Amino acid sequence: MGCIAAPTPIILCAADLQPMEVASDYAGWIADSQVAVIDEAGHFPRYRHADGRPRFTRELAGFAGSERVEPCSGSRLHRGSSARRGDAPMREITLRVNGETHTLDVDPSTPLLYVLRNDLGLRGPRFGCGLGQCGTCTVLLNGRAIRSCNRPVSRSAGEITTLEGLPEGGELHPVQQAWIDEQVPQCGFCQNGQILTAAALLRTTPNPSDDEIREGMDGVLCRCMTYYRIQSAVKRAGAAMSAGEVDR
Repeated sequence: MGCIAAPTPIILCAADLQPMEVASDYAGWIADSQVAVIDEAGHFPRYRHADGRPRFTRELAGFAGSERVEPCSGSRLHRGSSARRGDAPMREITLRVNGETHTLDVDPSTPLLYVLRNDLGLRGPRFGCGLGQCGTCTVLLNGRAIRSCNRPVSRSAGEITTLEGLPEGGELHPVQQAWIDEQVPQCGFCQNGQILTAAALLRTTPNPSDDEIREGMDGVLCRCMTYYRIQSAVKRAGAAMSAGEVDR
């Protein structure tokens, strides 16, 4: 990141922007802008809690070489409707997760990921980018792979399956077993998204070709570049599911 000649005011404003409309490289964007608009600071776990907000804003200000960080007057953060859980309008929401029903009193705009991890104690889905781009936070919603980091809990009705809910009857899902047989993981951080995306792919495409696997797994990033092992594991799982006529 280049040097910043003058302090850069940072305005935290999420009112008029969508997450995908902002630059993903915050460092470069802040460095090149006189005013940086950061969409949805609530994506950062430290900002979502009252005790983390001052620390987060100080760190962000220091990161950008800024003397002040402030919310714009029209933003949700300024109104306090989603930035701090204590000030947010709470609502009773019922989720069906891994075959169990949970009724929670939460801010309806809270990302599903935070509810799964912080309220239900599930550690399969992980926080990666916070923008729905890396796939680390993937869960299944009615059998379809979705990003849980940017999906409000209020829009998560249906059967949710996390990595913990993939095994059945005490047996690993064929995709999980294939991951072990092919020794896919390296650091393992992305594997939640890889496994669940593969499971969703095999539900709709039981015997995918190499091209179909690449297309179906596209968008789930692996920084360790284990894509060849991932592809081999998906093919192995598909063959096992076809041979055993497993419909999962």
